[in-house]
Amino acid sequence: MRCQYGGANRHFGSEVEPVSAPVPYAKADGTTGTDLHLSKDGQAAFAADISTAELRVLQATQRPFDADSFAYPTAAAPWKTIPTWGLVAGPDKTIPPACQRWMYSRANARKIAEVPRSSHVVMISHPKIVAGLITDVAKAAMGNRPAGTSVQTGMHLGFRLREATAEDADVLADVHTRTRTAYYTAGGMPEEKLADPSAWRQRRDAWARVLATPTRATQVAEDADGTVVGLLTAGPPHHDDLDASTHYELYQIGVLPHAWGRGVGGALHREFVALTAAAGCAEGVLECWAPNTRAQSFYAQNGWRPDGTRRPGPLDHDYVRLRLKLVPPNS
Repeated sequence: MRCQYGGANRHFGSEVEPVSAPVPYAKADGTTGTDLHLSKDGQAAFAADISTAELRVLQATQRPFDADSFAYPTAAAPWKTIPTWGLVAGPDKTIPPACQRWMYSRANARKIAEVPRSSHVVMISHPKIVAGLITDVAKAAMGNRPAGTSVQTGMHLGFRLREATAEDADVLADVHTRTRTAYYTAGGMPEEKLADPSAWRQRRDAWARVLATPTRATQVAEDADGTVVGLLTAGPPHHDDLDASTHYELYQIGVLPHAWGRGVGGALHREFVALTAAAGCAEGVLECWAPNTRAQSFYAQNGWRPDGTRRPGPLDHDYVRLRLKLVPPNS
């Protein structure tokens, strides 16, 4: 494994690849992906300064690294518009320290914390140093805010999440219409097939019903100026073979295309995981249209796997059902 930033093979030194075992898995579109599992002999390359017992917990609870991450380009570079802080683990054998320093230099990092005796898992072996850096970032983010002003989820990234209200029905209908168009055209559906002026009113009425339903959870992501750029809605499963006491359904995550690459989708997904856990459910479930490989990749990278259930969808392509197993807090 080599650092690809700033040109192929710019920095050598990662020792993870020789101790990673490739394991195939089935993608939602029927193709085969590859997960890279750290072998039992990989501690020196990844987590040399924690106990073997702690490493085994990480191996059992964290999703393996998806080899597709090397192939999919980043849609945007947040460091170009968002202030950067960095942390370098001196003897890191997973991402070479020289590579880390070069990336932070390119991003004009405001501060770089050096931990001269830490492996890649510095947040576990040196939590106080990591917490101190996070505190510095939080203080800097609060620097220009009036006293008493709250910082909502994600605002340090230029957006925040909040619970949707009945007053959001119009904007939800608009964002739903635009993200739906992006979703299906990404899978090859002609845009003219999605153009229906009467559909907006139907969606607006549907969102009004959703917002009035106690069992549904709906969140919006909005820019600092209050413009909504994404949405999440979830609730009990709409599948006869799944029990609402054990499964929670992700009905939709939608992000407007101009906000892609800013972490909005990831923040909304983390919110879904939190909602699922709060509902006391062990698994999440969703359906993904098979031709939309971008959506499939997003969910695969977040741990979702197809369960073999399909139903017919547009253009003779199926909706594929995916599931996400939540890790119990005490695992």
